[in-house]
Amino acid sequence: MKYKVLWLTLFYFNSLFLAAQSANIPTNYFQNPLDISMDLSSNFGELRSGHWHMGLDIRTHARPNYTVHAAAQGYIAHIGIRPGSFGQFIIINHPNGLSTLYAHLNSFFPELQAYITKQQYAKKSWAIELDFQPQQFPVPKGFIIA
Repeated sequence: MKYKVLWLTLFYFNSLFLAAQSANIPTNYFQNPLDISMDLSSNFGELRSGHWHMGLDIRTHARPNYTVHAAAQGYIAHIGIRPGSFGQFIIINHPNGLSTLYAHLNSFFPELQAYITKQQYAKKSWAIELDFQPQQFPVPKGFIIA
């Protein structure tokens, strides 16, 4: 039974790898979202305690308040403020069907921050999750999101 689970797990991740390889994404479609070198602290697919890490974490050398840019054109599809988790985060959906997640943010750009603050007061809650339509908060590649 143990080997069957291992085999199915390997098959699943091999399928994900092959599917990702067939994606037709042009070189330089995504840009580095920070104005520092792309020094990774965690890589996609690393095994963590009880789960797989599903992203790329960029090392900031414990320095806060970097400007965060949209890695590619798209629209803000979701924001959240989750204490004890991602903290403040943004998900951008891109025209190629992929999404990027920006977590552990200190702030949002002013128009989005004003909208979020209004919703927090209306819901009487600091922790909040909001979904958006493509026309609400479109972002060009390189736009400062946080």
